[in-house]
Amino acid sequence: TIGVWGRGVGTTGYREENGRSFGEGICEVVPGTLTAAGCTLRTWIYEVWSVNGQYLGFYPRSANNVVFQYTILGVPAPNTINGDNVVCTTSNNYTVNNFRPGATIVWQVTPSGLATPNSPTLPQTTLTKNSNGVITLTATVTNACGTGGQIAITKPNISVGTPFVGGTFTNTFDGSSHPLGLYPAVTNPACTGYIINTNMQILGASAVTWTKISSTGVVNYTQNGNDISFYLFADNQNVLFKLDAVNVCGTTTNQFKWLSSNCGGGCLQFTVSPNPATNSLNVIVPNIPPPCGGVTAADSKTAAAQRNITQIRLYDNIGNLKKVQTENKTKQASINLTGLNTGVYIVEITDGNYNERQQIIIQQ
Repeated sequence: TIGVWGRGVGTTGYREENGRSFGEGICEVVPGTLTAAGCTLRTWIYEVWSVNGQYLGFYPRSANNVVFQYTILGVPAPNTINGDNVVCTTSNNYTVNNFRPGATIVWQVTPSGLATPNSPTLPQTTLTKNSNGVITLTATVTNACGTGGQIAITKPNISVGTPFVGGTFTNTFDGSSHPLGLYPAVTNPACTGYIINTNMQILGASAVTWTKISSTGVVNYTQNGNDISFYLFADNQNVLFKLDAVNVCGTTTNQFKWLSSNCGGGCLQFTVSPNPATNSLNVIVPNIPPPCGGVTAADSKTAAAQRNITQIRLYDNIGNLKKVQTENKTKQASINLTGLNTGVYIVEITDGNYNERQQIIIQQ
């Protein structure tokens, strides 16, 4: 039953004048306006003058100050989905509130494929995890109110699975993302004299613990929340870390190797000067490279002849990219340092195949 009752005693309006007792408060439904969705209510106000023509204003009050009191009897519409905000494997029940007998529900997950709604027992369903991500659950209710009508209700931001599992870490040193896994070892001989610093952030974990298992180079590392920073004092070195990541679905252990930059042939093939630098930095491919362990002088000279500068990148000491300069396969280039603060920087040179990084100091 749909019904509306006006409560005149609480309404700031009077009865119509034809009723004579127009000092009595009234609130009533305009005939013909009552539907399952609403109605129009009315009361009366009066603009009054005294018998000698003096204007007295509106009684009992002006139109914009009228208050209506009334009571509604009807069927409340479904408007929310109650249930978990996280699904690790199979959820508890998701329930549509204000569900009425005779209505039907179609459940849908967006994006599709991350989870599957199971066969419902009205007005409920459960979700089974298929993959990792964040979904919106939608319940489309038909015959939601009275004898008709369709209402779509959503529950957004449901986390499905453990976002960390099979996820990525973001390496803010080179701006790229890498899948978690065991990286292969580099076979090139080690370069010397470089200080590489990088920073990694784990996506989808509420807490992480890093443990260094082994390293062929000298490594210092620090943890700040879900980030880790570490320093290599030799190039082409492998660092093996154990990572425990925790979120609401539990703890996951992963191991991976991080590789420092590849020196291409295993020898220092670029020189930078001056170091410390002020306004500019010169980058040169030497005709006769310095000797390095594991590679003959002849091989080093051949490698140097084949290498050309295609790009120079400059990072500050926390891995922020400060400058990028593209070159057209030259043997010598200069990068402008004007505007950079005094401090330690990493210059990275590439020939299109191999990257080489060196530490420099800028003094302004």
